[in-house]
Amino acid sequence: VEGQAAKLAVMEEMVAKHPSVKNDRFVSGELLRAYEDAQRTDKLMELTRERLASEPKTAEGYLDASRLLAKAGQFDKAVEYSRKAIGLADERSLNYYTCQLAFTWYYAKKYEEADQVMEGIFTNRQDYFGSGLDCLVVWTHRDMGDMDAYLGRIQARVDANPADDYWMGLLASMYVTMKEYARAAEYLEMILKTKPTNEYYGRAMDCYRRAGLNDKLVDLMLRYKRDCAKEDDQGVKDIWLRDAYRGAGRLDDALATGMRLIEVRPKDCENFYVLGEILQ
Repeated sequence: VEGQAAKLAVMEEMVAKHPSVKNDRFVSGELLRAYEDAQRTDKLMELTRERLASEPKTAEGYLDASRLLAKAGQFDKAVEYSRKAIGLADERSLNYYTCQLAFTWYYAKKYEEADQVMEGIFTNRQDYFGSGLDCLVVWTHRDMGDMDAYLGRIQARVDANPADDYWMGLLASMYVTMKEYARAAEYLEMILKTKPTNEYYGRAMDCYRRAGLNDKLVDLMLRYKRDCAKEDDQGVKDIWLRDAYRGAGRLDDALATGMRLIEVRPKDCENFYVLGEILQ
């Protein structure tokens, strides 16, 4: 806390002596963070308004302002600025800015509004993976108290088109958020039957690993290495395979995999340590 106060004092002194430095985006960004850390909402809002007035109107600028306003509890203004960001976003980044609007509604505890934004994204089959939206949809419906009903709605979409990986992928991501990794892996395995990509293999491996299902992880990894493993992953998947063999009690296979790893990662101290434990 003392360090944060000292940083703010130094920055305010610098701005007082050299007012023009506030026009520098990096400096003003650091000052905004300092005000945020110090919970100086008045100064935070003042500087945010100055930045919006002095800079060209951009989606990024409005989104930054929206986030700051949301953190200050001024959600109506945050939503307004988030919508302005969406209006200025290009087609490539439109989905990202729309996701941020859903988060803003959620933090304002306007769960139905957040759900409407997410439903629009899902209905239009826009990408959600990596945006945090798969987590947000779980948090929203938990807080709304209708999680089972919502899962049923998504399951109905899966049942209507079993070959569609979009809705199965969403269900898998939701179950990961709920830490039901074995259930998530079931849906990812269904996707792999028709779409055996590196992405889905990796997500399914991670689920089996987190669930401690080492026999299933071994089987999946052997399929992956056969079907689409790349040669340039620096042995990362073999580390997982070694550990899965070990967890499944297949020590000879674990040892053989670890020995192969020496060729790819000759200076990997951890691998040598694990091999020593397997040999013991």
